Amino acid sequence: MYCNKVSERMPIGLFLGFYVNIVVGQWWGRFCAIPWPDSVVLAICAYIQGDSKSLTARRHTLIRYVHLTYILHMRGMSSRVKQQYPTIEHVVTAGIMTEQEKDLFLQSGDDGKSGIAFLPIMWAVNLINQLRTEGAIPNATSLELLQEELRNFRGGFGVVWTYNYLSVPLAYTQISLIIIYSYFGLSIFAWQPLNATQNYIGHNINVYVPVFGLLQLAFYIGWSKYPVKELLKIVLRARDSSLYQYQYI
Repeated sequence: MYCNKVSERMPIGLFLGFYVNIVVGQWWGRFCAIPWPDSVVLAICAYIQGDSKSLTARRHTLIRYVHLTYILHMRGMSSRVKQQYPTIEHVVTAGIMTEQEKDLFLQSGDDGKSGIAFLPIMWAVNLINQLRTEGAIPNATSLELLQEELRNFRGGFGVVWTYNYLSVPLAYTQISLIIIYSYFGLSIFAWQPLNATQNYIGHNINVYVPVFGLLQLAFYIGWSKYPVKELLKIVLRARDSSLYQYQYI
């Protein structure tokens, strides 16, 4: 009875709700921060005017730079993308990067094996500046809007990388699990059947199998472990049912 009173005073639901709110908030924030190339592609088609073969080829080049930026960033954060493009050579083979661009990319890094992931965005900015000089972009406002779209696209990866780098503190996860296990450790004694003939208050019926306690155990353990082991893996890591469908992007 004493253990039952102590366990009832533990705000396990409040603590778990706060913990799960942090985990789910980080998962949802990471998913919402993933930049999509659609707005950049629409801006390229809207602001770069002309239907000549040269302009069409350069529009295709700009879109290719956008997708290349996507792949280079996500290779370091998503195991699915890393599996699809394990090396830069695979990116070149897929036709998303040329051999000359590969050499420039590798030269931008300190070790010569990896480069700056947002380097294609810099190439795209130089290309749209050249198009503005040639008159393919009609005014400075269109140029500024294109540059803003590219900046926002690059900034989204910075947010995703921050979420990927700064996860929920391990100490907080450990504390939450200790509290849950302590609660159910006390519950082992609190849920023991008592002799109904002794007229204990609130124990007039002998319940040899604590059905509601077992349901509570399943709910709390599942509530605490699912966000830690599963939810944080959905967006960027290898899982067939992932919300992050990198092939679609």
